[in-house]
Amino acid sequence: MLSELPRSVQTAIEQYAIQNKMPPEFVIELAIAHFLDPDSVTFTDCQISIQREQVERLKGYWHRQPETVV
Repeated sequence: MLSELPRSVQTAIEQYAIQNKMPPEFVIELAIAHFLDPDSVTFTDCQISIQREQVERLKGYWHRQPETVV
């Protein structure tokens, strides 16, 4: 789908994807979702890097917990 868009739009999507460490397809999906439903997740709501950090922090916490057998 990306290749069908005008080059200026492709470039903007690719730059946004690189800046936010997400695939270009995800940027397109966000744009379509927001177009169809303005109350959906927006680009500013979707803070991928913060969410990744939180997931990694939770994984680290989970692995440090002692296992208990009941």
